[in-house]
Amino acid sequence: MFFPPLTRGGQEGLYRLCGYLSGEYDIIKMFMDEEKIQKYIKQVRDEANEDMKTHLGALNEMHGENLKAIRESFVLVNQKLDSHTEIIGEMKEDIEVVKGDIKIIKEDLNKKVDYEEFSLLKQKVV
Repeated sequence: MFFPPLTRGGQEGLYRLCGYLSGEYDIIKMFMDEEKIQKYIKQVRDEANEDMKTHLGALNEMHGENLKAIRESFVLVNQKLDSHTEIIGEMKEDIEVVKGDIKIIKEDLNKKVDYEEFSLLKQKVV
C-alpha cells in the first residue's frame, strides 16, 4: 500500500493521509461491491479474533502459573503458621505448669519462718 509522504508540519500531512485513505476506499468501492467488502471485513475481523484468542490464551496460561506459585507459597506459609501455633500451645502448657510450681513454692515459703525470726527463736530457746 502506498501512502503519500507526510511532512513534519503535522496536520497537513495527516489531512493528506486521511484524504488518500478516503480516496482509496472509494477506489475499493468501485472494484468491489458492498457484499465483498463486508466479507473482507469479516475475514479480517476473524483473523484478528483468532490472534486475540491466541494472545489471551497465552496470557491466561501465564496468569494461571503465577497464581499457582502464589497458592503454593500460601500453603507453605499456612504450614509454618500451623507449626508455630502448635509450638505456642506447648509453651502455654509449660507456662501453666511453671505457674503452678511457683504458686506451690510461694505457699511453702509463707509456711516457713524467715532467718531473722529463726535466730530470735533460737536465742529465746537457748
